[in-house]
Amino acid sequence: MTNNVQAPLMLVLLQVVEAEEGARNSNIPYFFGLQGKVIHIPKHITLELHKSLCVGSSQGWLLLLDEEANPKLFNPFLGSRVQLPPKETFSHIVSASKKDESDDSQFLVTYKYGNSLVTGLMTVKELQRCLVSKAALFTDGVIVIDGLESKLSFFKNGDDTWTELDHGGKHKPYSDIVCHDNKLLALSKSSTIEIWDFNGSNYPRKLVNIIQASFPGSAFQTWKTSRGLYSSRFYLVESAGDVLLAARFVGEFVRHDGVPVCEADLLTDEDTQPLICPYKTLWFQVYKLNIDENRWEEVADLGSRSLFLGGNQSVSLSAEEFSCEANSIYFTDDYWERMNEDYLYGGHDLGMFSLKSRSITRSGNNSRHKPVTCNYHGHVKLQERRVKRGTFQHSRANKDEQGEARFKPTTH
Repeated sequence: MTNNVQAPLMLVLLQVVEAEEGARNSNIPYFFGLQGKVIHIPKHITLELHKSLCVGSSQGWLLLLDEEANPKLFNPFLGSRVQLPPKETFSHIVSASKKDESDDSQFLVTYKYGNSLVTGLMTVKELQRCLVSKAALFTDGVIVIDGLESKLSFFKNGDDTWTELDHGGKHKPYSDIVCHDNKLLALSKSSTIEIWDFNGSNYPRKLVNIIQASFPGSAFQTWKTSRGLYSSRFYLVESAGDVLLAARFVGEFVRHDGVPVCEADLLTDEDTQPLICPYKTLWFQVYKLNIDENRWEEVADLGSRSLFLGGNQSVSLSAEEFSCEANSIYFTDDYWERMNEDYLYGGHDLGMFSLKSRSITRSGNNSRHKPVTCNYHGHVKLQERRVKRGTFQHSRANKDEQGEARFKPTTH
């Protein structure tokens, strides 16, 4: 096998919300490669994606929530699916049923929030959004950030339920997770790092003491002095043996010239219609975790590495090996809170940030998208019966019988 065949495929899955004028199909998902080319995939795969909400990806697998918000894994490269334990087995879900069997649009949900039980009606999208926000795969299972309180839960092969990874709830809510060598690194919104070992035992073992690293001073100062103009998002990335933290700064309302403005400035004296100033990513800062000294150290140069960030598993790749821009950050739009607030934009915030020039090259497509990055490293495979299979090269599907699969990835 050549290196090109073995190389990971790095794709961006885009769910088109509103097609461009003259387009034949709207609301149809498709894939982009690193060079921005559309990759044609079999029709049954697009239908699988169209019916579900994609909430994350890891090692080539998409974590989907189906039409009843039940989680499953789907691998578009293999055309395989794995049904995961149902939504009712998450610790925060007490019950979730359709309000009316003839109406699929609303669910009556009872869930735990803190020490309270809350009951209310939710649309399918609302239920999906409060169920799972992030996913990562380890050797024989899945870890997710779940619930409105952003807790950690995991599932191991053979389990019938999701198990909460409870550490007294001291460091929740969690903002990102990443798995490396069967170890979980979990980032809380207070910048605390937890490291758990998923090897061997039924219940994960805490590998090291909690690391309360000092928050990056420059990032905090930037946010503090410009409050209201920016929001921030944080991503954990394992890169060549180091643990990196990427801080992303998003202008809440950004003019066409790239200058962020306050929401109050969008109305002018001459015009009662607000200016169209969508949110946009403006820059990144990157830090490396120094475990010995319990602090983050700013990274000015990624060298030959490229980072890929978004609503998915964050990854670091060799730029030379995979034909991407070195010392750069590729990013997709994961601003879920604002993605659907305006019919003119949302899901648009895609591009590449160069650490060398401190500049952003943006995606040139004007359609509205809901993106998630999907990477396939080729080192995880399933011992299972396949469902309908397809290949990206030939846009065809073998007519294998569909079947559910138990999750059993192995490494080689």
